[in-house]
Amino acid sequence: METNVWAAPTELAFKADETTHVWLYSLTASPKDLYLFKQFLTVEDTKRADRFKFAKHRNSFIVAHGKQNFILAKYINQQPQEIQFIQNKYGKPFISNNPLFFNLSHSGNFGLLAINKEFEVGVDIEYIRPDFADLKIARRFFSDNEVKELLSLPPKQRKQGFFNCWSRKEAYIKGQGKGLSIPLHQFDVSLTPHKPVHLLATRDEPEAVKRWKLIALDTHPGYAAAVLVNRQSAVIRLWNGDKLNYNT
Repeated sequence: METNVWAAPTELAFKADETTHVWLYSLTASPKDLYLFKQFLTVEDTKRADRFKFAKHRNSFIVAHGKQNFILAKYINQQPQEIQFIQNKYGKPFISNNPLFFNLSHSGNFGLLAINKEFEVGVDIEYIRPDFADLKIARRFFSDNEVKELLSLPPKQRKQGFFNCWSRKEAYIKGQGKGLSIPLHQFDVSLTPHKPVHLLATRDEPEAVKRWKLIALDTHPGYAAAVLVNRQSAVIRLWNGDKLNYNT
């Protein structure tokens, strides 16, 4: 089932332990706050932000990555803008010379940041767009078993089921850190709303289904989200990133 209690940060926040921390935060910002979050960007972040054609997309990127850097900096005791990021050959980012694993996703008005000190993590949030939940898209990107499960749902549940599947598959490939080099039809996730969440099959790597834990996250109405952790016994701790004081 979904995990949905987003707590205000306590003394346990920013202490990397065996639990997986997931931070949820808004991407809406005043001009003053937007300026603040831009100060948290690395040089490369700033270059990426400047490439966006539309202000809405540029501002969402600035807030998503600015808050990410601020939070990560608290875990590793660095200044946000001084964090050095590197990427693997598939483009997944890591912190240079630091073992902390993390993964960021943002969509619509919200961002999600997953952090673990020992295990790979993947996270995804999707704004539920009615125009995107199309069976043609499902047949192109989902496995045969997932399409069958989607078609078994009542029509009113199919939009949610579609985005449940999409977010869970994204979390899996992001957790693996191999991007779309993993064929999307080579693994199955459950997608039925309000039912237990499972990574059902990993045909590309059969043992992976025993190792990874997939968890749905209840963020806000109109969104689907999931986190994947490379440990079946993983414990998740949820933090409300909008309760942080970013001026400190």
